Amino acid sequence: MVEKEEFAQHVVDILDVLSHLAVKIDDLSNNIIKLLKLFEESAKSLQEKRPEMPQEKEMPGVVKTLLDQNKIIAKSLSLIEERTRQAPYQPPQSYAPYNPQQQYQQPRLNVQHQGMTPSQNLPTQTQNPQPDKKPKPLPT
Repeated sequence: MVEKEEFAQHVVDILDVLSHLAVKIDDLSNNIIKLLKLFEESAKSLQEKRPEMPQEKEMPGVVKTLLDQNKIIAKSLSLIEERTRQAPYQPPQSYAPYNPQQQYQQPRLNVQHQGMTPSQNLPTQTQNPQPDKKPKPLPT
């Protein structure tokens, strides 16, 4: 008996929740209808009051120009792709190929003064004392 009473109570509770849910859905539906009417009215009033914008007249021309440019770029890319597939890459003949065996040699400067050996040309701390200079600050 207790199980039947509990089951009946649950059914009544579910029906109560469903009735509240139906009322809320009905309210939501009415609010959506009101909102739709408001949007329709504002669109009509905006269309009546607003003068035609000059930018709207120019837009089809701009879009057409962009489409034409897009076609030209697409055609160019397809031609480049076609040529690269036909002929493998060959480096230009004007450039010499890189040779890692070849080393860079720094040019030597001959700064020898008359009567001095190369080691005597180098300044030392005792021969040419320079005061400690701080670097200048960068301009802001």
